[in-house]
Amino acid sequence: MEVTPGEARYLLTIFDIARAGVRISQASLARRLGVSGPTALEMVRRLRQLGLLKDESLELTSAGTSAALGLGRRRQAARVLVLDVLGLEEGEGEGEARRLAPAVSSTLARHLMRWRGSPKSPR
Repeated sequence: MEVTPGEARYLLTIFDIARAGVRISQASLARRLGVSGPTALEMVRRLRQLGLLKDESLELTSAGTSAALGLGRRRQAARVLVLDVLGLEEGEGEGEARRLAPAVSSTLARHLMRWRGSPKSPR
């Protein structure tokens, strides 16, 4: 499933927080993303309508997890591009990779990861 850059940003953030084992609220999600509470609420509603978030929590559905895993691979490929190919420093490169990830196609991600010789799992 293709998602917008905004949807991707929320999915990846929720996915990363869940992997860290931290329970998240809408308010903490808004703070983490630097958006207002109403903005976060609107996106959470949209992700629920798309079937990517469970109805009563900020937990990803299986479709949401699948989408987040795909985005994680794209984020890893974006890291390869900005750090290994373009030579950006890690701090600056991480931010650029995060912004670039939703725009990286699965084809480009696959080729970048093959070029680097890395495993396909997101980090």
